[in-house]
Amino acid sequence: MTSKLWRKVAWTTSPVSTFNIVRARGMRALGVSEERLREQLRQWLELSLNDKVPPSLLLLSRILYLPEDLTFAERLRAIVSKLPDGIGEQTRQKLTELEGGTVDHKARLDLILGIEKGIADEKIAEQKAADEKKKRKLAEESVRWIRLEEEIADVERQFGVIVETVKKSVDDLEETTTTSDPATDKPVTIDQNVLASIEDILHGNAIKEAKHDITELKEKVIEHTEDLIEVGSLAEDYAESKGAKRLRNRVNAMISGIDTLVAKLEAQKREMEAQEELDKEKKKVLEEMEDKEKTKERKDL
Repeated sequence: MTSKLWRKVAWTTSPVSTFNIVRARGMRALGVSEERLREQLRQWLELSLNDKVPPSLLLLSRILYLPEDLTFAERLRAIVSKLPDGIGEQTRQKLTELEGGTVDHKARLDLILGIEKGIADEKIAEQKAADEKKKRKLAEESVRWIRLEEEIADVERQFGVIVETVKKSVDDLEETTTTSDPATDKPVTIDQNVLASIEDILHGNAIKEAKHDITELKEKVIEHTEDLIEVGSLAEDYAESKGAKRLRNRVNAMISGIDTLVAKLEAQKREMEAQEELDKEKKKVLEEMEDKEKTKERKDL
């Protein structure tokens, strides 16, 4: 943009727009004449577009309290003196170039080396912070791990009681069904108490609650393993720790065990009910045959 265009932009905007533009850039606006506002805007545009002065530096030159009679170069030097060493040196070299001076190669090399050192130090600090965060996370996960093992042990105890109950019911069923002789036509009396006990086990809350607790434990083990992978303790060498695998196998074994027992119990129950239906049919046929025999005997008499 040429000087004429800067002046056109600075002098053709409305007074309100000029006031808002100047104020938004940190320059004095309240109590300043319209001519002074436009001059400040023109100077900003010229420095930004022609001299390529960074907006951040321009903002600093306006925001910091500096005497009005200072030239722009003096303002920049005052600002540079307040900047950190690395940024200050980089800005000083830029300012030297803007004023038409030359920056020697050694100064440029020192600046580059300083920037590289700053980047390296920043990376080291970031890595140190990440390591500390990882240690804290692992410590928290260790506590969770201990609690999870305690929960699994507690559920295993409850699970053992349920397994014994289901096994006893399965044994009772097997004993009942094996007493029937399919070779004979005699109906076998099914113990209704056994059937009621089976119904209570299959449709009661004990097994449902046990399966719910075990499923929750499985989800916790999976979540815990994912958390450990996230913090990097497992991702480097293997996908799952031995402890996580051991707990997961224990939980899966409990789920598989209870599912197997329930499936066996349900199969035995169906077999027992089928036997009961068959016995009812046999009894009905026998009663009909007895009625026919009695009717025939009465007719013969």
